[in-house]
Amino acid sequence: MIDISRLIRETRLNNGLTQDNLASLMFVSRQTISNWENGRSLPTYENIVLLSKTLNVPLSKFSQKESASFSYNPNDNNLQKLQYTDKGLWRTGLIVLLVISVFIPYAAPISLCIILLWKDKVKPTWFRRSFYFIVLLTGLEIIILLTVIGYFMFS
Repeated sequence: MIDISRLIRETRLNNGLTQDNLASLMFVSRQTISNWENGRSLPTYENIVLLSKTLNVPLSKFSQKESASFSYNPNDNNLQKLQYTDKGLWRTGLIVLLVISVFIPYAAPISLCIILLWKDKVKPTWFRRSFYFIVLLTGLEIIILLTVIGYFMFS
């Protein structure tokens, strides 16, 4: 079984790169490279693609199931609690964002951008409902803004 962290370290060393060199090529910090190599964190998909290109390693090396350094057990209660808590936190953040958008004038466009970033973090139904709500709220705020501007310009 090939460990991703070991694969990153070995290919970096084989290419004669230091952690600093690889970090500058990857547009990340040296600490991030160190965390990947020590198994404290895993690179994102985008970073894996960039690692593949930078280190001349086929992308399939990173995507093979054998290369995963951890096993997935769907019956693991700790994993299920972590997933539920994580989804719950994103859902709570989404609700707070919606409330802020309603009560703080012109926060809806910023909330719209944040919701688009959180698309993969919440359930599709929550995302869809929140997206439509924020789009409606943004439209209302634009109409109100144009009405106020028109009132002061033409009165």
